[in-house]
Amino acid sequence: MPKKRSRDREEAVISKCLAAFEANRKSLELYLEQIALIIGNSSALAPFVHTLKTRIKSTSSLNDKLHRKLEESRKEKKAFHIAPENLFETVNDLVGVRILHLHRGQLRSIDAGIRQFVEEQEFRLLEVFARTWDDRSREFFRSLNIPTELSPTMYTSGLTLTLASLV
Repeated sequence: MPKKRSRDREEAVISKCLAAFEANRKSLELYLEQIALIIGNSSALAPFVHTLKTRIKSTSSLNDKLHRKLEESRKEKKAFHIAPENLFETVNDLVGVRILHLHRGQLRSIDAGIRQFVEEQEFRLLEVFARTWDDRSREFFRSLNIPTELSPTMYTSGLTLTLASLV
């Protein structure tokens, strides 16, 4: 019986996280629009931006992710640490901006422009990496001092940055 109560509590936490996410959706949309606008108007980035794409994680995707994290914590016999109070600090891919560019060589300037944006807008850069499967791309990213992760599919994601607002 104690396992069932524990699972019920965990499910209740996930439900509360989803409710917190939905309750803050409009704020997240506004935040995302502001970041996209700043990036799109940045003199350091605009010359290299072909298209900006934005996205907010769907509630069903967040639900799936929280359940995957819950299963991981169970397998590792650790407490499930995500809660409504820390959801927006713990799950760092609730919103995203993708900068599409035309040439790989532009990435050096884009990287510098993003770092300038981060500094000017008082963001904290939490994570930077590129996911790629091919050695040439991996070497290119490494030449920019950008860590790489091996992509299990034949897909190169380009530069992935995780930001946190300091304000």
